[in-house]
Amino acid sequence: MADDELSDSYIKRLQNLGPYKGKSPDEIRELVRLKRAAGLKPTTNKAEKAYDARFKDKFDALKQEFAVDLNDSNDVEALNNLVRLIIQSENVDRDIRSIQEMDNSKSKDDIMVLKNLGDFQRNLNMSIADVQEKLGITRKARKEKAVDDIPQWIDSVLQKSVEFFNRKTLTVECPKCEIELIRYWLNFPDLVSIIEFSTECPHCGEIIRYNR
Repeated sequence: MADDELSDSYIKRLQNLGPYKGKSPDEIRELVRLKRAAGLKPTTNKAEKAYDARFKDKFDALKQEFAVDLNDSNDVEALNNLVRLIIQSENVDRDIRSIQEMDNSKSKDDIMVLKNLGDFQRNLNMSIADVQEKLGITRKARKEKAVDDIPQWIDSVLQKSVEFFNRKTLTVECPKCEIELIRYWLNFPDLVSIIEFSTECPHCGEIIRYNR
């Protein structure tokens, strides 16, 4: 459908939608033309600031959620593309819902616009999936990464447990046999403790005196 085929009645209907409120018929036709060409609408300075803030919020959220490496220029560019695509998809979804909610009767123009928006949204979703695959943040990739992280998490827990145990206890060893004779537990290892005792090694009979 060419721009000059937009009926006056359809233009009036568009003027009730948020993106087109206050626009003249010629301005609306130009917006529609630009939207068909690139999926974007021209913005005022105020709108550009709102878009930039929206972009930053999504970028920061995705960067944190998926731990994207900002030192990798390819990852940064891919994340930028992903955010742009997501925002476009949200905008298209908003427009689709706006048209669907206007009334129960749809004109031919409405049906054609809904079809075009639906096709555009499907292409956006495919592009989003492609970028997610490049970034390794698809659902499959996240599940695989979670599985790979389990052994590392277990090793980390074990290491912390050993460090905690060693900090809370004192070891007394036989210097000749190099075996542990006593493991002395301290409930408050950071407080001053005076400990004196003797013990005999069961292997060599050496008397080990401990003074701390």
